[in-house]
Amino acid sequence: MSHSDLAIALSEFQQILSPDQTTQLTSFSNITPTAGDVVRLTEDITKANKGRKSHIFASRVQGLLRSVQQYCAIVDTCAGPNQIAALVWGGVKLVLLVSSNFAEYFDKLSERVAQLSSYCPRLSEYEKLFPLSERLQQALSSFYAVVVIFCSKALKVTQEKGIKRFSKSIWKPFKVEFEEIEEGLSAAKDEVMEELQLASEQAAHGFRRLLTTEIEENRMLRLQQVDEMQENKYFRTQQTLALQHTQARQIQKILKEEERQRIRLLQQIPNYDYTISLRQAKALHCEGTCLWFLKRPEFRGWIDQTESKHLWCYGIPGCGKTILMGYIINYLQTTIPAGDDTVIIYYFFDSSNKTSLHTLTFLRCILHQAVRLELIVPESQRRLESLFVNQAEPDISELIDIFLHFYGKFKNAFLLIDGLDEADKSDQRNVKSFLKGVQKLNGARILALSHPDIDMSTIFSHSRTLPIGPEDLKGDIEIFVQRQIDEHLQEELSVCPPSLIDNIKQLLLSNAEEMFLWVDLQFKAILDVCEEDGTPNRIPDLFERPPRKVSELYSLALIKL
Repeated sequence: MSHSDLAIALSEFQQILSPDQTTQLTSFSNITPTAGDVVRLTEDITKANKGRKSHIFASRVQGLLRSVQQYCAIVDTCAGPNQIAALVWGGVKLVLLVSSNFAEYFDKLSERVAQLSSYCPRLSEYEKLFPLSERLQQALSSFYAVVVIFCSKALKVTQEKGIKRFSKSIWKPFKVEFEEIEEGLSAAKDEVMEELQLASEQAAHGFRRLLTTEIEENRMLRLQQVDEMQENKYFRTQQTLALQHTQARQIQKILKEEERQRIRLLQQIPNYDYTISLRQAKALHCEGTCLWFLKRPEFRGWIDQTESKHLWCYGIPGCGKTILMGYIINYLQTTIPAGDDTVIIYYFFDSSNKTSLHTLTFLRCILHQAVRLELIVPESQRRLESLFVNQAEPDISELIDIFLHFYGKFKNAFLLIDGLDEADKSDQRNVKSFLKGVQKLNGARILALSHPDIDMSTIFSHSRTLPIGPEDLKGDIEIFVQRQIDEHLQEELSVCPPSLIDNIKQLLLSNAEEMFLWVDLQFKAILDVCEEDGTPNRIPDLFERPPRKVSELYSLALIKL
């Protein structure tokens, strides 16, 4: 897309507006929005949904509103008042206000807006480079063109007549279109990040040329100053001071360039985006679950440093260990004060991504988290460059040595590992051997979640063991089942009478046997039956002989495909 794509998207959006909505759009777009406008619009949405989960709606839409407001502000600053940018704000505001009048639809729409917000570029990422790069400006324009397309599709749903407006036949195509829009936003965000990187490299190249020119000019100036200082002692003193100031500025510029080099070096360490698994675990977490873990004395003793330094938690497949690990990491990141003496490092072994199962990938990713810019002194920088700059894959032993070098600098060094059992036996042995060395460091505090077969108690010399039992998960599974029912009650499950809904709930709870995954797959089978048949008649058949293992459910799913 280009600048014209944003104009086209806005034109198509305006064409679907009613006369009253056109008037509203004009009034919303007559000034450049401020941060205060974001707050006021959020308050308006909160009032429109008073008595419902208004604070949730406000938090869902704030990210997108803040991103659009910042985009309008920087366009206004760099190019003067811009009607196109202001119309983006006006369009988003109009769609949210119109949709907020339809409670059920706005609930679904706000969830989609919250998902889109995660793709929005932050002002801090492009503020300095925006005025200098036309390509970056074009990439941002393309991104917000996709946002306007989303607004058009969202508004069309509210314009349907009567009960058809929110029927499954209208909403389901929009969900498909939303997935296409989300893919478009992801691609547009990738384009913005590529242009940011290009603009940053171009700016750095220009800086080096400017620095070389300045140094040469200063050299000639110094020669001239030497001649003049021989003629006048006072003049020589003044020029010496000026020279010192010039040199100080040059040193500052050199230091900044060295910092940029360290940043680029840090970016070369990981060969895999280890943050994806954490983001997925957070997204799948059901609010109100996992709280039991925080109350367990084994965990309290570990985090408060009053008992064992290391903790191994294990449970059967499908019991939600990965979601629990994501919750624990988020808890540590939000409750432990950030400081120079504390680091929180995590890693998920994920069987759906073979790269994540390799020892080399694991070591590179945890090293990336252990290295901080201020810890990269010349000696360690040379070691890192020898491993990651224009080199083949580094040796495992060298990675371990340099990780221990950085990891050992922290007084409180949390290392959280999930799913080691998903790696092959060779990689399991490598990681276990590595952990035996790590646990000896004074600041090391390791938490591992895995299948019971991976007996980590034989690895850690000062550790506690925390098994996940049925009594731990009973309440969480009840919350999860109710959440699934509530989410689909108005759509796929609308064909089921209340008595059948209650029966489904009881059957899922009584047969779950600690497995969230079993509940999830069985519930999806129920939804498929309702959607395919349009009646609940076949639901009882699913529970006459329910699959007792997750593998059986997977097999049934593959047969259907």
